[in-house]
Amino acid sequence: MTFKVGISEKKLADKRFKRTEEKILRLFFEDEKCLEMKTLAEKVGVTRSTVYRHHRAARNIVLDYEVFVLRSYIRMVKRNSHLSVRLIFLKTLYFVINKEDVFKVLMKYCEERIFYKMIIGIDSQMMKKMKLPRNAYLIYVVYASEVARLVYEWGKNGFLEDEIEVVLDRIMFLTMTARVRLKVLLK
Repeated sequence: MTFKVGISEKKLADKRFKRTEEKILRLFFEDEKCLEMKTLAEKVGVTRSTVYRHHRAARNIVLDYEVFVLRSYIRMVKRNSHLSVRLIFLKTLYFVINKEDVFKVLMKYCEERIFYKMIIGIDSQMMKKMKLPRNAYLIYVVYASEVARLVYEWGKNGFLEDEIEVVLDRIMFLTMTARVRLKVLLK
């Protein structure tokens, strides 16, 4: 019998998987000695094969979560590609809130890089919506980095839901200024 290694919505819906995963994560981040699968298994109180069903190696834990988030996010954006830039980013902020625990893990190791990868991952859809020509990719890269920093700072404050409109307004300001920067460069 083979098992698909990594994190998925389906696996996280399973209470037993989620409970074991939470223990693995807690130990992984609290105890530097838990960088080996054998040690993780012993301290979590499960077999090594159980730990291997969750992750290929301890060093892959953060990467597994990063892949899970990016895949989920890109699927969500594709399903909502008909929406405006503002609504896509509103859905993005709620996506982050709904996966807050995962983002806290990623922020500890990746800082704002995870948010940057999310925004870069949807570059072709967003550049069309922002009416940026293909040769303006560098402007989009700067834009993605500014949005990532903004969402990261919001996360450092606890992903407060009542701050969503403020964060969204700032993202929209960055969206507008990206278009202005392009016009200046093209003159």
